[in-house]
Amino acid sequence: MVRIIGNGAAGAVVVNMAGTAAFYAEVTTAVYELRWMMLAVVALVAVDFVSGLTASVRLRGEDFRFSRAGRRTFGKLLEYFGYLLVGVAVGKGLEPLGLLGYVKVAALGLCFAVLFEVDSIAGHVCDLHGIKARFSIKRLFISLIKRKDKDLGEAVEDALETDGKEVENGTDSKKDS
Repeated sequence: MVRIIGNGAAGAVVVNMAGTAAFYAEVTTAVYELRWMMLAVVALVAVDFVSGLTASVRLRGEDFRFSRAGRRTFGKLLEYFGYLLVGVAVGKGLEPLGLLGYVKVAALGLCFAVLFEVDSIAGHVCDLHGIKARFSIKRLFISLIKRKDKDLGEAVEDALETDGKEVENGTDSKKDS
């Protein structure tokens, strides 16, 4: 369907509604193809929510505050769906080049979510069962990077260790003061 909106010096301005419909169809197809990945994100976050809630209330004796737990859980959902969305956008950009499909790139984005969530869930489960020695996928990942490139591995390790801390000039300001 084509509508003529106005007639100016440059000629008629034409808005093609078929383009909008095609974009909508492409988005719904992408959502349909990624439905299991989206379900995996929801399942991972739900398991992390329950295990974290159980560990904090039972072991640490903290009061349950739904506003805080809900905010953190909703933030994780947004972050992980964001990984999928960025993966779809990058994948759609790479498709014309014949490199990777958007489903594969979105799966790579989901791998980051799985990496973070599995470590979190494993930590909660170890807390619940009193296990002190823990296996960490993040530490394994850093070790593999260090084997290939020591400097890169140390940079990744420093970035993960200083997460949430203020860093100035490559040093941790809390350690210096």
